Amino acid sequence: MRSRSVPEAYRLSLILCKREIPAGERALEIGTGPDGDRYDIKQESDGSIRVIPWPFEDKQFTVNVEACYLNQVKFESNQELTEALQQAPIKLLEWTLVK
Repeated sequence: MRSRSVPEAYRLSLILCKREIPAGERALEIGTGPDGDRYDIKQESDGSIRVIPWPFEDKQFTVNVEACYLNQVKFESNQELTEALQQAPIKLLEWTLVK
């Protein structure tokens, strides 16, 4: 990830957005970077997120994404899905990553 590896960054974003970080301060493998190192993610008891080894220049930063929440999982048409997305409540999901 030090060399801005796209697959590992993509996997990290999916882990965050899908809320797949394990409970109990357990680590989850993100992947192996182009440097051959294994990268893991874990959530600390204070809620902060760590990536081990730390691949970023900043010692701490916050990332966020807007999420739409739908009450149904199946739609009859693309138009129906589009309308549901436009009317759905939006929540901001946010994570603080720390070294």
